[in-house]
Amino acid sequence: MGVKLFLNVLYTIGIFICAVIAYWGYQHARYEFIMGGIFVAALFIILKIKLLKDLKNPQK
Repeated sequence: MGVKLFLNVLYTIGIFICAVIAYWGYQHARYEFIMGGIFVAALFIILKIKLLKDLKNPQK
């Protein structure tokens, strides 16, 4: 359970860092950073949703 909580925190931090990178890329017209930040953030969001679904379902 502790590992899953740690993963949740890491995913949240990763989403935040990707958002900052995408914002920086927008400010400096670096579109490859925007695309990369959005892509990686989307992966983190998908993984976080799967993790939250796994935590809500009790183990049988």
